Amino acid sequence: HPFLETREEIRHQQERINADPAVFDEYEELVRACVELCQRAGSIPVFVIPPGNLPQELSLSPREYFKGSAQEHRAPDYGEMCQVVNHTRDLSAERIFRVQKEMNFTVVDARRAFEGLDYTARQALFYDEMHPSAAGNQRLAEFICQQFPAPDATPRKL
Repeated sequence: HPFLETREEIRHQQERINADPAVFDEYEELVRACVELCQRAGSIPVFVIPPGNLPQELSLSPREYFKGSAQEHRAPDYGEMCQVVNHTRDLSAERIFRVQKEMNFTVVDARRAFEGLDYTARQALFYDEMHPSAAGNQRLAEFICQQFPAPDATPRKL
């Protein structure tokens, strides 16, 4: 994405976004409006929280996590940028869950599809920090499908 400038600039932009509660207040209102629009149209709203290559339970520093990978050489702050972008996703997810409690709609937390995987396994499932490979998209699709009962099955809580 050449229009995004450098990863360092992205990181700084995302840090500003993450620090501004008004951005997430507006996001929450957009989620609410989307749910209302779907419900008025007789549709069932479903929100999917996307995964990221950096694990939630990151125990290594971001630089150590990417050491020796192609990402290490693309930008010195690649790991920090990934961490900040994932934090933006997590702050957005908090707002989705807040609206879900009020409006009762389905949220599929696709971050769970990649829990417990080590670095090597994650690398096989992602092109980079956010974009799943073909294998990653397959895993994601299977996970999402598992969240919904078959038409003849008893509904279950997601």
